[in-house]
Amino acid sequence: MDTAQVIAANLTAWMAATPALDTLKKIAVKSGVGFGTVQRAKNGDGNITVEKLTAIAAAFGRQPAELLVAPGPASAGEVLELRPKTQREERIEQINALLTQTDDFGVVAVLEKAKDAARDYPARRQESAL
Repeated sequence: MDTAQVIAANLTAWMAATPALDTLKKIAVKSGVGFGTVQRAKNGDGNITVEKLTAIAAAFGRQPAELLVAPGPASAGEVLELRPKTQREERIEQINALLTQTDDFGVVAVLEKAKDAARDYPARRQESAL
């Protein structure tokens, strides 16, 4: 991938991730760079100047060097972060959060004792009947 293609790929990705700058016209207005220049940069055509590259990057709140770095493959952690959680995973997180909160107040210990008492209740009831 040559430099113009790297710039085009990064600019396309930035546009997709930034609704306020998702059109060439919006980028041209915010950056002060001509529409045709922005269009050529996005298409990987031409030879953009450092000044114009800097202005486009600044419009996105980024450094111009970021436009020049070829996007690499995503790490497994990044892919997992992008994957939505299943209902089961969300429920487990909610339960763990509740257990952590209740444990701070000693409620978990009380609930465990109540569960043990409920399990032992039939045996104690038979003993008291004798």
